[in-house]
Amino acid sequence: MMKKFTQLRDDNTEDELWIVEHKSVFTQGLSGKEENVLEAKGIPVINSDRGGQVTYHGPGQLVIYCLIDLKRLGVGIKKIVSIIENSIINLLKSYNINSHLKDGAHGVYVDDMKIAALGLKVKKSRTYHGLSLNIDMDLSPFLQINPCGYKGLKVTQMSDLTDNTISSNLVSQQLSKELIKNIKNVPIVWGGPHSTILPKEVLGNVLVDYCIRGFGSEALNYLVQKMLDNNNELENYMGLCFKQKGKLSI
Repeated sequence: MMKKFTQLRDDNTEDELWIVEHKSVFTQGLSGKEENVLEAKGIPVINSDRGGQVTYHGPGQLVIYCLIDLKRLGVGIKKIVSIIENSIINLLKSYNINSHLKDGAHGVYVDDMKIAALGLKVKKSRTYHGLSLNIDMDLSPFLQINPCGYKGLKVTQMSDLTDNTISSNLVSQQLSKELIKNIKNVPIVWGGPHSTILPKEVLGNVLVDYCIRGFGSEALNYLVQKMLDNNNELENYMGLCFKQKGKLSI
């Protein structure tokens, strides 16, 4: 779907963030080597057209796909990577987690343990794929691979680094806002079409099977709050979003 979206978008298509949570899966990037998958143990291995090597996605990990028109934004790939990485660092700092970058190894680290991975694909100056952040998950599948192609690389997660209770839903909103603050006028999309989607919890007991695309923050926030307050059906508020559609600024 990301690839299709990128192929079909034009100069007027708004940028989007797709916030998702995946079932257990290993993904191999374009540079991926088979020897970096040590033992799959029933977890599927999917070839991907993103950059980088093998990584793991699973429940308790936040994934944000960044569908950004770099030319329109006026930045290059190095700049957007820097924006994404520093947005993650700022988010972690708000939880009193000190993190850092590593030369030649994209992503975000805590004491040299990887907590967030980054892999983008650029076509015609437009990005897809994105970032993953370990929040509160089973980290053992990472032992079945050389994460990002690095033998013996240790990984960590937010829940192991703070005494506070970590809410995946809250983290997803906070990181999205941090990204939006740094990438101006990027609308939020809650939930990807092929994922176990966080909005099921974000929006109370309402199971969301929709992508909410291109809506302004005021409309989206109003929609979310109404559903949380009243546990109403999504359809009751779709019209509101269309009426209040506009540019996002947080």
